Amino acid sequence: MAIIKRKELFFFFAAYWFYYDGINTFIRMAVDFGLSIGFGPESLMAALVVSQLTAFPASLLFGYLSTKIGAVRMISAGVAVYLFISVVGSLFMRTEAHFIVLAALTGLAQGGIQALSRSYFGKLIPPEESTEYFGFYNVVSRFAVIGPAVVGTVAMAARGVGAGETAASRIGMSLVGLFFAAGLILLRQSQKARQSAS
Repeated sequence: MAIIKRKELFFFFAAYWFYYDGINTFIRMAVDFGLSIGFGPESLMAALVVSQLTAFPASLLFGYLSTKIGAVRMISAGVAVYLFISVVGSLFMRTEAHFIVLAALTGLAQGGIQALSRSYFGKLIPPEESTEYFGFYNVVSRFAVIGPAVVGTVAMAARGVGAGETAASRIGMSLVGLFFAAGLILLRQSQKARQSAS
């Protein structure tokens, strides 16, 4: 398995690691973030339910649209939604209604990204080596765990220079946007490498 020699695969794995780490960070820290900015448990539970309800139909919608405009474009659209949520949502969200709307957007993006990433990856790899490649794919998923550490470290640093708890949490979560921005850039590189190889 020569992933480094196949640029489209190398860039895809790098992109996937970044944006999947960002998604994992949102999944793991959404409740803590909501609590830190003063939202009640009822709103947090409602947001979790909304995100789960929107994820499945979104995966079907993304799958359909990918047949029309391409999987990479739809994955990129989902990652762009997360980028918007991480930056604009984290810094400017004010009400519990905002939180629930952003949870719905999160579910839409998450359902589409997870379904399409796996199917697109399947098109990049040699069928006779699918077990080996998908094993590596799953390993990459498990090591996408840096985001929460980044959020915590940045939030602590912000508190150390005088930011309040709410402001520090907002700053920390907003920096997850860097993971999504990197994922978008690397996805584009993967697509370019695939086009040049064909």
